[in-house]
Amino acid sequence: MTFSQNVKEEITRNCYSNNQLKCILSAFLKNNITINISNNKLLYETKVRNNCIIRFITKSLSSLYRINKTLYFSKDSKLNNLTTYKLEFEGDFNKIENELFIFKDPTFLLQTIEDKQAFLIGAFLSGGSVNNPSSSNYHFEIRSHNFDLIEYVKKIISELGVDAKIMKRKNIYVLYVKKSEYISDLLKYMNASESMYIYEDKRIYRDYTNQMQRLNNLDISNLKKTVDASIDQVKWINELIAHKEIYNSLSEKEKIFCTLRLKYQQATLNNLVYHYKNEFNLVVTRTGLNHYVRKIRNIYNKIKK
Repeated sequence: MTFSQNVKEEITRNCYSNNQLKCILSAFLKNNITINISNNKLLYETKVRNNCIIRFITKSLSSLYRINKTLYFSKDSKLNNLTTYKLEFEGDFNKIENELFIFKDPTFLLQTIEDKQAFLIGAFLSGGSVNNPSSSNYHFEIRSHNFDLIEYVKKIISELGVDAKIMKRKNIYVLYVKKSEYISDLLKYMNASESMYIYEDKRIYRDYTNQMQRLNNLDISNLKKTVDASIDQVKWINELIAHKEIYNSLSEKEKIFCTLRLKYQQATLNNLVYHYKNEFNLVVTRTGLNHYVRKIRNIYNKIKK
């Protein structure tokens, strides 16, 4: 299973009060319901590709309302034989619609934090996904044709301090979150604790690996800069040595720098500071060595001109 499927399965295993179930069903059916007429009977229909979700929705509806239900499933050869599960049900639709606010603003239904939490769960079960944190980017989203639903979900998660964006992808509205810390907060908010711990574990490992890779790249880049600088300095020094009068005009410390640079051609300036002390018992700073380098470069440029 994908990481999203694991999250949804964990959510459906949790226990909920009757009022929480109504909030979950409200968001779910707002986003995933079709009304059909068959044999002069009104039927509600909902489809998903996750058997855990269809079982959870069927069980929740049956526990709250008297419904006649029929379950179907089919495989789509165009989508690698993915299974689609369909629930058809009939009952007292006036009661169901009014109590679940399916076609109305759900504000009156959502009175507590737990209610809003359950509403977000329903929206996520119906059209949500979250990338595996081992993948190349962090991404949480909820999709819907119902813009009012997306707006209401954004309002709920904004109360948590989570920054979410909305975009339109063809004729579908997509609410998405990219920041990894926010995604972790949303998993926790939806009571997907196991998934949240897995997410955090993989996120920390991935971030650590990426950081180490960046440091390694930085080390390689710095080493290349050191080698390139050293090659230039050796060329300048050899040119000065070829002009004895100019070379002899250098100070003693500057001549020592030339000696050390020719001896340790891949050393950094910090390494040369150590060699000054260790081999000549002289104290110099990296800034001082930079001054020697600039002076030697300027002399070399004058010779070439």
